[in-house]
Amino acid sequence: MAISNLDTHDIFVIVHLAGILSAWLGATLVWQFLATRKQKRQQLIRNFKYLTKSTSSVVTVADLVFETGYSPKECQKFLNKLAIELDADIDYTESGKLYYKFPVTSNLGLKEEEKYKKLVRWTEFCANHNNGIVTAVDLSLKAEVSPKECKKFLDDFIAEVRGEIECTEKGQFLLSTPYS
Repeated sequence: MAISNLDTHDIFVIVHLAGILSAWLGATLVWQFLATRKQKRQQLIRNFKYLTKSTSSVVTVADLVFETGYSPKECQKFLNKLAIELDADIDYTESGKLYYKFPVTSNLGLKEEEKYKKLVRWTEFCANHNNGIVTAVDLSLKAEVSPKECKKFLDDFIAEVRGEIECTEKGQFLLSTPYS
């Protein structure tokens, strides 16, 4: 069939097939890009967890570069983001080397909104099973979030619901809510 013998219907079909093919190709490329990005993040997290376990939660950009083979720029961007998410301490050694000291790594990859919902659910659970009393330690154990993050969450929660804080003889802070 020669191109000059094509009628409008044939051209319409060819154009639509070409459009479908390019959309499929584009979607495949986007999917591969996102899958590669996800794999890269998962590898960074795996190596990061290994480093924090083997170095008392102290990580440098050079450590992560060595473990992953990624560029220093990628590793520093990753560590800076995690430092904000996990409330890490960032400091310099006496020789001027930048390091990150992370408190807990059990919730890596958990988005803030998911973490917040999880903390709310466990706060309600703890309050319902402990006569309305919630401790940061109990919440930390149930929600698998650092006690420091739980304390901050409970402080914000107290301000929001106008609860009261009590301190036990053991030094635990207890939350009593109006809902108890």
